[in-house]
Parts: sequence; structure tokens; C-alpha cells
Amino acid sequence: MEIKQNIIILICIFICGCTSNPFWDDQPTKKLTISGTVIAEDRETDVPVYIWVEDLDISGHTNSDSEFSIDISGLETADGSFSGEVRVFYYIHNYKVEYSVLSITEGRFSSNQNDFDEDGMLNQQIVLEKLASFNVSCDDSWNRSLEDSIRIRMEIKVRDHNISMLTGLKSVGQDYVPAGIMFYQSALEDFYFDQNNVGFISQSHFSSGTSVELLYWLGNGDISAPAGMYIIRPWFFIIQDDVPDGLYQSLGLFDVSSINFDNLRLPLDVSKRSISLQ
Repeated sequence: MEIKQNIIILICIFICGCTSNPFWDDQPTKKLTISGTVIAEDRETDVPVYIWVEDLDISGHTNSDSEFSIDISGLETADGSFSGEVRVFYYIHNYKVEYSVLSITEGRFSSNQNDFDEDGMLNQQIVLEKLASFNVSCDDSWNRSLEDSIRIRMEIKVRDHNISMLTGLKSVGQDYVPAGIMFYQSALEDFYFDQNNVGFISQSHFSSGTSVELLYWLGNGDISAPAGMYIIRPWFFIIQDDVPDGLYQSLGLFDVSSINFDNLRLPLDVSKRSISLQ
């Protein structure tokens, strides 16, 4: 009887002393963190830099101090832990995209990193170069009941790199003028644009150091939005061959060559211009 009691006591001690039980506990998920600082030069607004980890499809943003910290999880695969190199992209739409290379070995940061240290910290801060600045101007209000038209200007100042942009065009006789003014009240609500006047999407090229002014004309029947205060923004898309499609898709933008609500998901350093529609 005494032997039986001793065996029971030993079993209890063994169970209580185990920190994990392989029979009913899941193995802990490995979680790593990457962090660093990303500076957007000549930033005019408080738009954060979008951070996206390719292949792993993990994303985040910089904070008000231009710093980021992103947890990297899901490195376990059916064949074991993830090993390989992934690119970490830093993106604002009107800035030149940059990326760093993150090396992972068996689910851990590799010791022979170039861009990151073993703890996932960037070895040096990233600086994004501005491709172009955009300034939108127009009247403060538009009374459509008077059958007035309105003119909206967008000045583009190209910086140190040549850029290519997609813009909407409206057919006027044998000529084409820019079209595609978006009206919205917040990024979470429906928006309106002069879709009946958009002839097709065209690609334009602008040389470094140049200034271009695009003039948009809207008639009183071009915008069907109810009366109220709206933010306005001409539609455009800056083409960067170094940006993977997966980055746009991670932002919810699957068709970059059409004017739609999803365009507002792109981080953009452009001061907002508001107008009162009547």
C-alpha cells in the first residue's frame, strides 16, 4: 500500500513539474519583430510610411516619430520553419519606393544580415526621396444650381527623377484634357467623380525638375454628389516598376488603371483641398 502511494505521489510531482505537456499543449508560435526609422523627405502632411513584407504579406505603418515595429509571425511551415530572404518595402505613393532585405534561417533572423541586425533592427534609417509634389486649387464653393462650371488646377512639381503617370482624359473635339476629379467626405464613405467625361486612361511622362499645371473643367451636371463639404483630388497614378503588385493588393487596390474608391487607400503626401457643393 505504501509503495502504491509513493508511485501516485511521484506521478503528481512529475505532472506538476512539467512546463508543457506534449499531449495537449500546442507548440508556441515563434514571433519576431522588425523595427527601424523611415524618413520621408519634405513631407507636407502627416501621412505615415507604409511598410510591407513581401512573401509573408505582413504590413504596418510608421508612427508620428517616423518609427515602426512590426511583428513577424507565421514562420512555421508544413516542412519546418521558414528560411530565405524577403524584401521589406517602404512606400508612399509620390515617393520613390525603397526596400531592405531580411534574411531568415529556420524561423529566426540570420546572423549574417546586411540591412538588419540579429534582433530585427534596421542597421540604418531609410530616407525616401520625393518624386513630385502636388498642389490642388479651386474656388471654395460651387453652386451647381446656377449651371456654373468650375475650374480646378493641379500643379505638379517634379523632383530629381523622371516620372510616368496615368491620368484620366476627357475628349473635347479633337483634343483631350485631364478629367477624373474625385469628391469624397472621408476615406470610409462613397465618393463621386466625373465618370461620364473620362474618355480613357493615358500615360504621361514628366522630366525631372519640371513644373506642369493641369486644368480640369467640370459642368454642373458632371457631379451627382449631394450638397455638402467634400475633399477633392484629381485622380492619377504614379508608375513605379519596382513596386510589386502584391503591395498594391495588400492595400486593397487590385486595378491601378481605373478610377475607383480603392484609389483612396494609397498613402499620398498631398495637402487636402475642400469645397462646398451646392
